[in-house]
This record gives sequence, structure tokens and C-alpha cells, in this order.
Amino acid sequence: MTIRFSAAALDFDPAAETDRIAGMIRESLRKDLRRRGLVLGLSGGIDSSVCAGLAVRALGPGHVFALLMPEADSDPESRRLGTSVADTFGIEHTVEDMAPMLAAMGCYERRDAFIRQVEPDYGAGWASKIVFDNGLTTGGYNLSSLVVRSPDGEEKKLRLPVETYLGIVAATNMKQRTRKQLEYYHADRLNYAVLGTPNRLEYDQGFFVKNGDGAADIKPIAHLYKTQVYKLAEYLAFLPKSARGRQRRTPIRCRRRRKSSTSCCLTTRWIFAFTHWTMPCRPPRLPRPLVSPSIRSSLSGRTLPPSARQHAICT
Repeated sequence: MTIRFSAAALDFDPAAETDRIAGMIRESLRKDLRRRGLVLGLSGGIDSSVCAGLAVRALGPGHVFALLMPEADSDPESRRLGTSVADTFGIEHTVEDMAPMLAAMGCYERRDAFIRQVEPDYGAGWASKIVFDNGLTTGGYNLSSLVVRSPDGEEKKLRLPVETYLGIVAATNMKQRTRKQLEYYHADRLNYAVLGTPNRLEYDQGFFVKNGDGAADIKPIAHLYKTQVYKLAEYLAFLPKSARGRQRRTPIRCRRRRKSSTSCCLTTRWIFAFTHWTMPCRPPRLPRPLVSPSIRSSLSGRTLPPSARQHAICT
């Protein structure tokens, strides 16, 4: 049998898939999680914006709470775009500035100390990011490098020893885990569940942080490739006001490219190319949105008392 690779392998009906995901979100909240709504972090990116739209479609804007979590390395545009998405869907949201928390834990200090192992002059006013060479042009070897930019705009690309690379990643992973702490704080406060935003490509490549981006109660797009997420975004952007909570029918406006930072180990351009060139041999299965196995097992067979059951209604 001849197997042909084609973009058609990623085709699906966004309207039907949106309805299916929304139904699974409601079912998971009622039967497995016993929560009243959803908390998610809005970064201004396509994944979190689509997840916000799916949450509103499932529960309505009154049962969705969004967090904007800037820190010292954040692009100010991310906060503006995240606010725009929340306003478009009518979601209540708040800002949690993570910079003081991360500084207190030594996130920036630890990261900079490792960077100075390869660039001794690195300090205030400098910027950096970890990049991988495109495996299609290097014979299949994904070699990590550090790109640094001095305050006067000069850029250098430096090879990273393994110990230095691991140290930088370990320090910057504090950011994702701190975000999850804040999400679960607000989820516990509101009796909500946490909505995760990783997509299938990130799972295939391991491109998320353990107990960070990968930690959530429901992951509605973990079965979708990036191209499919964009297709959902196009559909959700033009839903009627009854499904979105607002009258405006403007497109979802979110950043397609992230600001360079050490927390991005793959460039957006490489991820976008991988999405378009690496496709399954047949249309991917679209399983139900993921619910944390540990939470599912802990709640298996559990019955809430009548006094608590009334708070488990999510709509």
C-alpha cells in the first residue's frame, strides 16, 4: 500500500470539533472534577486564545477566569493582546505580576550566572535566547546554541556546553511552574478547574515543562496539531455573540511569534515549518480533551456530600 503525505491529513470540521470539545469540557467538570468553571493563563498566543474561546463556548464567559502573568522578560505586547482576547470573549481577568516572585526565588540571577559561563559580560540590558539549528539542514543533529544581544545591539551566537544549557533551562522553567501555582491558587479560590493550553505538536516534541505548562486538569487542544489550532481560531473568531458573550465579531488577535527568550527552546519559525511538513500517514484520531489521570483516579467512585454537590454545577 502506498502512503501519501498530504495536508488533507489535517483536515477536520472546526464547527463539529468545537461542539465536541465543549461537550467534553462540560462533562469533565460535572462528572470527574466537580468544579464550577475554568481558570486559564492568557499569554496572547494562539493556543491560549483558542482555549479561552473553547472555554467560553462550553460554559459561557461567566464561568471562565483568565490570568495575565507578565514577568521581567515578557513582551509588553503579550499583555495587551491577552487583554484584548479576554475582552473579546467577555472573560473576567486579572494581572499577576510574576517578576517579584521570580526574583525572590533567584530565577533571573541563576539564569544569568549560567549565561556568564559562556559570555562573561552578560548583565543588565542584555537579552538572550536558546535556539536549535534546523535538523533538516544539519544532518539530523539538533545542536543548542545561545544567542545573546548586548545593549548596543550586537548579537553573538555561542555554543552551549551541556551543563550550561541544563542550568539555563532549569532556571527559566521556574517561570512556567510559578504560572501554574498562580492558576491553581485562583482555581482553588473559585472552585474552578485549570485549563491547560499545550497542543499535540508540543506533546510529540516534549515541548512543555513538567509540572508547568504540562500541568492542568483539562487540556482541550492536546490532540490537535498547530495547523488545526489555527483553523479552530478562525472559526471561533467569528462565532455569534450568543456563543462568545460579546457582540463584536472581530478576529482573535494574538501574537504568532513569541518574543525571544531563554524559555523558548525552539524558534517559532521552526515549529511552524514542522507543523506543515511533518504530518501523520492518515488523519489523526481526535480523542476527548485530556483530563489529568491522577485527578480522574482520585475522584473515581467518589460521591460529594449534598452540601458540596450544589457547588459542583458548572453551568
